[in-house]
Amino acid sequence: GLPATTTAALISQNQWLWSSGTLYIYSTSNPSSGNTVEAGSRIPVVVDTKNYITLDGLEIENSNSQLVYLRDATYVVLQNMKIHDSALEGINTYAGGGNFTIENNEIYNTGLNGAFGNGNAIHTLDATAPSVIQGNYIHDDGNVLGTNAAYNTGNHGIYNQVAGDIDRYNYFD
Repeated sequence: GLPATTTAALISQNQWLWSSGTLYIYSTSNPSSGNTVEAGSRIPVVVDTKNYITLDGLEIENSNSQLVYLRDATYVVLQNMKIHDSALEGINTYAGGGNFTIENNEIYNTGLNGAFGNGNAIHTLDATAPSVIQGNYIHDDGNVLGTNAAYNTGNHGIYNQVAGDIDRYNYFD
């Protein structure tokens, strides 16, 4: 859709506005269901050097790379989302950042490209501050073959090396 200049100017389907760290999208249907971001060939959600961002209740799908990419970002909350069908990771952090809250998401069908990438559902290798990863339902994920196979730690879908991370109450199937 077309960008708007103010929230009052959001009057047409798919019109959007980015203001003070919040993305507003006008929808003529019930926004509590059917909120899907489909990527196709690019990374659909990139949070690059931004802080205090919350994504809640979205469905992110179909990427030939990662689905959610956090680069040098802090205090990002990803909650109540469906994240699925990616060639590589569902959620990947890169180049620092941290203090993420990743909770109550369903993450599946990650690592579909069996020739490259580790395909973890959640990959926080490069974060520099601890995060909370809890209450997620993770299934049908992971590629234990390929160039990054050493990153698969047997934690079935979550890989992190940040001291102080809290990984709890996640369900793996």
